[in-house]
Amino acid sequence: MKRLKHAIYTADFHLISAKGIDEAGQSLIFFDFDEVVIDHELKNDIAAAAFRQRFIKLNLNEDAPPESVVTELTALFHNNGSGLMQ
Repeated sequence: MKRLKHAIYTADFHLISAKGIDEAGQSLIFFDFDEVVIDHELKNDIAAAAFRQRFIKLNLNEDAPPESVVTELTALFHNNGSGLMQ
């Protein structure tokens, strides 16, 4: 995860990290964003479905190299340009 966060910061993205869906939902009170990155550990979480319906999202695979994640984020933001949450 450390390598992924470093790659995201290096690519000049802003990152708000949450340890779970509930904590992520609380971040909505303080931050305005349109895209959400859902870690592989949370992809089957029932509450994650609400984020999938509301936001443009990227689901991470467990073995996703940080560089490919940044490439996908760049493609998303190039088309939509907003904030990011992990």
